[in-house]
Amino acid sequence: MRNSRITPFQDKKKLIEEKIRSIYPNSYQGIIRAISSDKPTTFRINTLQAGQEILNDLQDHRILTRKGPLPNSYVVTKGSEKEIGETDSYKTGKIYLQELSSMIPPFILAPEKGQTVLDLAAAPGGKSTEIQAMTGDESKIVCVEKNPIRIQRLEYNLKLQGVKNYEILLDNGIGLYKDHPEFIAYFDRVLLDAPCSNEGGIDLSQPRSYFSWDPKKNKELIGTQKGLIMSAYHMLRPGGIMVYSTCTFSVEENEAIVDWFLRRTGDMEMRPISLQIPNTYPGLLKYEEKIFHPAVAQAKRIIPDALFTAFFVAKLRKMNPIR
Repeated sequence: MRNSRITPFQDKKKLIEEKIRSIYPNSYQGIIRAISSDKPTTFRINTLQAGQEILNDLQDHRILTRKGPLPNSYVVTKGSEKEIGETDSYKTGKIYLQELSSMIPPFILAPEKGQTVLDLAAAPGGKSTEIQAMTGDESKIVCVEKNPIRIQRLEYNLKLQGVKNYEILLDNGIGLYKDHPEFIAYFDRVLLDAPCSNEGGIDLSQPRSYFSWDPKKNKELIGTQKGLIMSAYHMLRPGGIMVYSTCTFSVEENEAIVDWFLRRTGDMEMRPISLQIPNTYPGLLKYEEKIFHPAVAQAKRIIPDALFTAFFVAKLRKMNPIR
């Protein structure tokens, strides 16, 4: 007789599918298919140290690539992460293995040379190194991480990637401006890739990827996200740009946070996001019984497909005070 019991994994899978359907009622089937299969390995060329010549090194190791949809991004068409890890290009920091979706927030932040940038939840350093690659040593980046183990990986990656003009702070990003009053209204750009429920990392064909998923977890994270985004606000100068991002589906961690933040501050405005990829969706203005600030529609949801994992990104500007 067949065992008809529903396993905990099947319960979770069903709940995840139902959640995606509630957020994307018209396109959930394609999204569920997209998060039920592996994504190809992707990487970014570290322009601080290299150019497209590194592709020759990869070819010498029989690793084939094609250009990705984002600047300096590449998709591996033949080869594994392990094989890439054995190349000189990887060992010397000329390339950085990174998911395509994870490359988006620094691109939207668009730091300029000579600016001072804050990465408020920086480890393991992929976005920090991307920011510095965009601006070179003419800009300074301050990287914040509260976990002493993760900060070791952060520092290793910064050094390997050739980042020179940086400062690392072992500190809690929440209330950082209280410990460092010199940072109040100091930074030209602030990146907050917030700690989140990481639903973008779920592969429904791999139960281990959602073993620790808990539908209540996002409620535990909301306080942290609100604390961090308010801390970022205090350290952003008037006229400066902030990017808030997560790698999760949850509306409570995305649109609801931005909506709360806009209403709480009063002098932050949403800015349009130009992103030349087809798999995007505007920020939701309504979810279940919640109605959000109209400007939240300018945020972007990255829809999972054959290349991208789920992501959310919002771009905000602190308005100059009226004199």
